[in-house]
Amino acid sequence: MSRADQLSMFEKKETPTECCYRCRHFAEFKEARSFEDRSAGDISVFGMCCKGFCKNGSYYMYPIYVPEGACKDFKKVRKV
Repeated sequence: MSRADQLSMFEKKETPTECCYRCRHFAEFKEARSFEDRSAGDISVFGMCCKGFCKNGSYYMYPIYVPEGACKDFKKVRKV
């Protein structure tokens, strides 16, 4: 066994526990929607974040480009 194999055995494998897919504010699209941007190329939107929706008169929803990410307003989905 090489030294690299030995070191990789002890690396911590992190799985995201707080991501948009597990957040109460996330509304996932059935299919990702793609848009063309002249400067960035193709952009995919996976869903919308409703973290401030109907709060203090705000009706703005945020597009989610990277659903594996998380923000400070993460709230775990409640079991139904």
